[in-house]
Amino acid sequence: MQREYDRKFFIYRLEVINKVFFFMDGKVQNTGTMPWDNPKETESTDFRVGIMVFKHGLPWPPAFEGRSFFKDRCLKPGETADFSFCIDVSNVEPGWYTIKLNILKEHSYWFDDAGVLPDVLSVEIPHAGDHEKGDVKRLKHPGKAKIMYIAPTLPLYDQESGGRRSLELLRLLKEKGHEITFLCEAFTREGPAEKYLGKMESLGIPVFRDVKAFLSGLKGRDFDVCIIAWYECAHSYLNMIRAILPQAKIITDSVDVHWVRQERAQAVGELKISEEHKKLNKEIEKKAYAGSDEVWVVAESDKNEVLKEIPGCSLKIVSNIHRKHAKYIKDPSGDGVIFVGSYKHLPNESAALWGHEICRRFRTATGKKITYYIVGPFPGEKITALHNGKDTVVTGHVENITGYYKRSRVMLAPIKFGSGVKGKICHSICSGIPVITTDIGNEGLGLVDREEALIANSTDEFVDCLTRVFDGKIDLKAMNKKALSKILSIAGEQENLSVAESSLYYKPVVVVVMARDQKGLLSRCVDSILAKTSYANYKIAVLSNGCKDGTKEMMTEYRGKFKRLLDLHYNEKPAAFDSSVKYLIKKYPGYDIVFVDVRLEILTEKWLTYLYNAAYGSNAVKAVTGRIYASLGGEVRAPSSYMIYCKRDALKKIKDIKDIPAQVAYPLEHMAVAQNDMPVH
Repeated sequence: MQREYDRKFFIYRLEVINKVFFFMDGKVQNTGTMPWDNPKETESTDFRVGIMVFKHGLPWPPAFEGRSFFKDRCLKPGETADFSFCIDVSNVEPGWYTIKLNILKEHSYWFDDAGVLPDVLSVEIPHAGDHEKGDVKRLKHPGKAKIMYIAPTLPLYDQESGGRRSLELLRLLKEKGHEITFLCEAFTREGPAEKYLGKMESLGIPVFRDVKAFLSGLKGRDFDVCIIAWYECAHSYLNMIRAILPQAKIITDSVDVHWVRQERAQAVGELKISEEHKKLNKEIEKKAYAGSDEVWVVAESDKNEVLKEIPGCSLKIVSNIHRKHAKYIKDPSGDGVIFVGSYKHLPNESAALWGHEICRRFRTATGKKITYYIVGPFPGEKITALHNGKDTVVTGHVENITGYYKRSRVMLAPIKFGSGVKGKICHSICSGIPVITTDIGNEGLGLVDREEALIANSTDEFVDCLTRVFDGKIDLKAMNKKALSKILSIAGEQENLSVAESSLYYKPVVVVVMARDQKGLLSRCVDSILAKTSYANYKIAVLSNGCKDGTKEMMTEYRGKFKRLLDLHYNEKPAAFDSSVKYLIKKYPGYDIVFVDVRLEILTEKWLTYLYNAAYGSNAVKAVTGRIYASLGGEVRAPSSYMIYCKRDALKKIKDIKDIPAQVAYPLEHMAVAQNDMPVH
C-alpha cells in the first residue's frame, strides 16, 4: 500500500528483516520545489536520497546513515525516481529509532539547510540475538552443496591472479555438481563487464549484483556454505550471513593476507601509510578471519602468519590453480625477457620498474641486446614512460599472451613485497617459460635455486642470472620441467579441489581398531570413540584377530546397539598385522582410514574433526596424528603406540604397513606439535 508522507516522498516498504536488515524503498518526486529549479543550479548536478537514523531521545550522533545514488542529473519538475536502502543493523542497540529522510546534493547538504524540513519516520529495531560462531552443519555425504559466493567484483581472470584463481575454483566446483550463486558489489572495477558476465553464464552460475538486496530476501536455510572472497567483503557481510543463515558454514577466502603485504611494502619504502591506518586495516582483517568458520589462504607462509595473530584459527591452503598450458613451450629460446601483471597492484608496478633497471644494467655489462616486455593491464605513467618500442615494450592488456612468451627466454619477476603464491610465476612455468625471481616471489612455491628456478635478491644477482641464461650455461628446458612438476603438485586442479571440497562436506572415514585377546582395552577404546566423536560421517571397524577371550561375543552386543556405526571383522586364526591392514584398506574403498591402537582411550571432544581438518589443511599433507599421553601427567611419543589418520590418496600408495611411517614421517611430527589440544591416552 502506498503511503504519502508529503509531496516529495512515497514509501512503499519500511521494515527490519530477519532482525538484521533495515529495508526501505520508495519513490521521490520533484514537485517543483527542489532547490535545483533555481537557474543557478546545473542540470548535471548529482543528487542522492539520504537517511539519518537516531535513537529516540538522542538527537546526535546518528546510529547509522545511508545513501541511495540513482541519477547523474537533476530531476525535472514532475519527474520521479526510485530509491532503496538495505543497511546492516545487527550490531545496533534495540529500541525505537527516528528516521530523517531527505535529498542530498552532490556536495552533501541537507534540505533543511535550505529551509525545507526532512520527512521524519519511526521504526523499531528488535534485538538481533547473538550470532557467534557455532557448530555448523555440512553435507554428510559427497553430493551437491548449495554455495553462495560473495566477492567485490566478477572474477577478472585476465587482469589479476586472484580473479583467475576464483574463476578456476568456481569452474571446478561447478563441474563437480555443486550449485553456486555468485553475488558481487560491482561487476568490474572499471570498464565493460560483458566478457566476465559471459564467462559466468557459460559456467551456468547465476550472478546478482546487489548483495544486500539478495541477502534480505533469504529465508531459512537456503545455502550450505558461504564463501566470501577478500576480507573487506567478509567485514561487510559476515554478521548478516551469520544472522540470516545460522546453519551455513562461512569461509573467508583471504586471497592473500593483506596486512603482510602492507607491512612488507612499507618496509621497502614502496607504501606510505600511517601506523594508525595500518593497524586499523590489520584489526579489521583479523576480525573477519576470527569471525569465520574457516579461512582459506594460498600458502603455508600465509597460514603461519594468521596463526601467529589468531591462534586456533581454522585454516586451509587452497592455492592458485593451474594446469600445463596446451601450447607449452618445450624449448624457450626467445631473445627477450618478460614480466606480466596488473599494474594497479603496487607490487607489480614496483617489480616492473626494477626489472627495467636490471635489463639496462645487463645490456651495459654484457653488450647483449634483449627486449624487455612489460605485459598486462593498467600501466601507469611510470610504466608507460619506459616504452620505446625497441628494448622496452609496454603492451597494455593482451588477450593472448602466448606470442610474448615465445619471444622470451625467461620470466623476470623481481618482486620486492607481497604475500602468498604469485600467479604470474605459476602461469609462466606452466606455459614453458622458466623464472628468475626473489625469495618473496618464490614464497609458497619453494622452487629450488638453480634446479627449478633462479633466485636473486639484488640487481647484481639478477644481472648475473640473466648473463648465465643468455650465455647458454643453464639447461632451461630441464629446469622448467622440474619446476612444472613442483607447481602442479602445489597448484594442480585436483589437489586444490580436494582441499576445497573437504570444507563442503564430511568425507567418509572409518576408524580401525584391531585387537587380539584384549577385551577390556577394546571395550574402553570403542566406548571412548563413541562418546567423543561428533564427526558426522564415520564408522568404526573392529577386527578381532583370532581372539579367544570373549571379544567376539562382546562386540556382537555392541553391534546390536550401534548397527549403523559399527562393523565387525573376524580372523579365526591370528593373522599378520600387515595383512590385516591390507584387508581393511581394500574393504573400505573411498574411505579415509584412522588406525587407532586398542590401548588408547580418546580424551578430546571432536578429536576426529580436528584430525580431518589437519589432514585437509593442505594438499601436501597425506596423514596426521595427535599427541599420545601415557597418563594425564605427560606426553609419551612411544613408537609402540599409534593413532594415524591417512587420506585416501596416501592409502593408495601403501603396499605394506611398514610404508605408513615413511609416508607420514614429516606430517606426523609436524601435526603432533600443531594439534597439541588433541591429547589421546
